Amino acid sequence: SINNEYYEGAPSTTGANYASKVLEFKEYHKNLQYEIWDTAGEERYRGLAKIFYKDAKIAILVYDVTNRKSFEEIKKYWHEQIKESSSSSISKMILFKYIYI
Repeated sequence: SINNEYYEGAPSTTGANYASKVLEFKEYHKNLQYEIWDTAGEERYRGLAKIFYKDAKIAILVYDVTNRKSFEEIKKYWHEQIKESSSSSISKMILFKYIYI
């Protein structure tokens, strides 16, 4: 989470969730505000997601290493959508989620 806390069993995102955080860089006398939109990956919410990454500077694509289909969706769908619907200067990052039980 944005507050450095992990909630096991947290529900999946439906639609979109928003969070904001300001980081202070004292040595540079600057503050940086992050505005983070967590959009649902489910097919029924895909049309909504484009609204949130249209003007984004960074896209972080997350998949579940225990679910091959979630990785395939990044390759087949999300990467192309971001390329088509966002700025050409957007930075992309792929992360994986693994929960050890």
